[in-house]
Amino acid sequence: MRRLLRWLRAEVPAPAPLVEETPRTLPEVRPALVSDGTRERLRTEVALRFLSWIPREGPWSEDQQLAIDEHACTRYADCYWDIVPWIARHIDLRSSMVIDVGCGTGSSTAAMAQFAREVHGYDIDERAIPAARARIEILGLANCHAHLEAAGRILEVMRERHGAASVDVVVFNAVLEHQTHEERCDSLRTAWSLLRPGGLLVVNDTPNRLTWADHHTSYSHFFHALPHEVAIDYARRTPRAELASDFATPHLLGREAATEMLVRWGRGISYHDFEIAFGDDLRLSDVMVGDGFDPEILRIKPVDLEERLLLTFWKARRVGAPVGFVRQSVDVILKKPDGGPSTPASDSRLDGVIAEMR
Repeated sequence: MRRLLRWLRAEVPAPAPLVEETPRTLPEVRPALVSDGTRERLRTEVALRFLSWIPREGPWSEDQQLAIDEHACTRYADCYWDIVPWIARHIDLRSSMVIDVGCGTGSSTAAMAQFAREVHGYDIDERAIPAARARIEILGLANCHAHLEAAGRILEVMRERHGAASVDVVVFNAVLEHQTHEERCDSLRTAWSLLRPGGLLVVNDTPNRLTWADHHTSYSHFFHALPHEVAIDYARRTPRAELASDFATPHLLGREAATEMLVRWGRGISYHDFEIAFGDDLRLSDVMVGDGFDPEILRIKPVDLEERLLLTFWKARRVGAPVGFVRQSVDVILKKPDGGPSTPASDSRLDGVIAEMR
């Protein structure tokens, strides 16, 4: 305990608003994936087509420019350089059928299509899918498809179109946090049923309700830990102006509508959602083959103070869930059992993190 206290005193920074924290960035400059001409087409035909509130012609503010670049190329490049290699360590994508649930403007869909046999992206956003189709056309991806489906039917359509045990990879990229508990469980169960034995369920870039800093919704501390009714009433006090504005007068919305709005803004998830969805017959530790301690994720999301603290508690209290759920972002890969040998994510990867805590 004395050793832990010395480590904490040495590591705890001066208090500061979460919104002012230094963003995590890649240490190296990566080569461009598209030509200048293609990049310009992605900006005008994809990003600005989706971001309809931004003027088609500049000059743009710094925030507007950042949003345009994110939807044009940044997210695509991040998935291409980091997420695809992470997935490819566990499956041969060249022969794989991939489903990208909540594909948005197709950044991850298109990145995976550069390596996979076939990719199907699904979304309920009427603005996003035309932009995704434009991206697919610009990049010349004949093996990539974007489908617009009604919110209440998207999972049913996926089951009808693909059938049980027919898909190699199902990806939820920044999706599950925007769903109700029932929608999330149904999504996870549907994905698992679609996977063939040996297939992968990939969840990434999803906020973790067990960690204390909310980088996703409120830019404040402990927000994901609050019950819905407390979060609704507290949202107007958070640093994120848009969230505070939406919840300035929650009593006028009504409790049901306010809860719906909060969920769509985004609420953290944890291992509990997976255990509820899959039931008692499946142990997460037996099927989790990748997590946020893998090198591809650590390179873009270094371990920080609160994750070390949670890991200390996890080990001391012998929490029965995989340690991948101590990261601020839930980045996990689950492999559907196929009767063959499986290699769950090993705790030996934590040696460096634990060494820093001594």
